[in-house]
Parts: sequence; C-alpha cells; structure tokens
Amino acid sequence: MKNVIRCPGELGQAIRRYRKKLSLTQKELGKEADLRSATISEFENGNPGVKVSTLFDVLAALKLEIDLLPRKEDQSNIEDIF
Repeated sequence: MKNVIRCPGELGQAIRRYRKKLSLTQKELGKEADLRSATISEFENGNPGVKVSTLFDVLAALKLEIDLLPRKEDQSNIEDIF
C-alpha cells in the first residue's frame, strides 16, 4: 500500500483505511499503540495537533513506516479539465 500524503486529513484517512484493512477497531489499535481510542479517532479525523510521537506509536502498532520523497510538481491545470 503506497499513499501520497500531503496533509493531516490525508494521513488520517490512510491510517483509517489500513486499520480497517487489518480488521482492527480504534479501541484495538489504541491498545496496540498504548493510546486511548479517542486519540486514534482524533488522529484519523486529521487533527493537526496530534503529536509526532503519537504518529510513530500508531505507525509502529500497524507495522508501517514513513518514506520521505521529494514532492512532485503538480502538472494539472484547472483549464485543462474544460
């Protein structure tokens, strides 16, 4: 699974999709990451105030890692759509 993530909301959505793919509830993931299920919910809802350490706890519990890549230039132009 490879996702391009550029904002907290996209990160939360990707984590939610992966958690559900593993058939885990927020409570179960919270237990694995030693976090409250409310914290998992905030994270999945794209709360930008979630600590970086929380991000790494969640990633570790899901056995995921971050791969940093240079940002690609956006080639799309709204005028090209019409």
